[in-house]
Amino acid sequence: MTQLKECTVLVVDDEQDLREMVAFEFELLGSRVLAASNGLSALGIVESEPVDAVVTDIRMSGCDGIELLNNLRTRSPSRPAVIFITAYDSDLSPCEAYRMGAEGIFAKPFSLKELVSNVERALIPLEERWCVPPATRPVSMIRCRWPDFETPRRAGWLELGRGGMAVMAKTRGIAPGETTGFDIQLAVGPIPRIEGSGPVRWAKQGADTSTTFCGIEFDSLSDECRPSIVEWIKASPQKPFIPGLHV
Repeated sequence: MTQLKECTVLVVDDEQDLREMVAFEFELLGSRVLAASNGLSALGIVESEPVDAVVTDIRMSGCDGIELLNNLRTRSPSRPAVIFITAYDSDLSPCEAYRMGAEGIFAKPFSLKELVSNVERALIPLEERWCVPPATRPVSMIRCRWPDFETPRRAGWLELGRGGMAVMAKTRGIAPGETTGFDIQLAVGPIPRIEGSGPVRWAKQGADTSTTFCGIEFDSLSDECRPSIVEWIKASPQKPFIPGLHV
């Protein structure tokens, strides 16, 4: 957990017990931890303290988590990393959360281990983040071949973000939470290939029952495609963490 030993984490929640529990977990791992009971207090801390990651509840009085995220992303497109925790499924869908710029969303009750892992992964520099081969075998595989990078983007079939992609897959049964592999070949453009694997963060069935639109967080990218993707993200830092598609 090297990244966590060198970072400052801000925990924002109006429930004191949960706030202290999450804060304690990061303190055990060597993080410097700050705490706030609502988004307004959190903004005050961010204005006066260097913060690397914010773990925040969504539903709070005095500036909720969504307002907090919007304010932070107005200041910077990618820092601090923002991870939502929420007790209400109706507050925000995973697709909306990632599209707005959050790096993760967890429903209460959640696994502290998974939350910590998500924060750590979001803090790894882009050049190092996707170098490690996948730890688990993908459940499914997405294969696409398009003539260039812009054609599927104009059609609403593909969009790339800071931490993953949204893609139309001619594959049935792709479900959130599972790991999928992908090999998308793009003959012309700044990114000739998108190849690797990662967890599915959201999925929507297309009008055609054999088509699924899904948001995938990158976990591992091949040596062939990783440099061009990192270069493209650095040139477009305002992108969502995982984009949405108009479906």
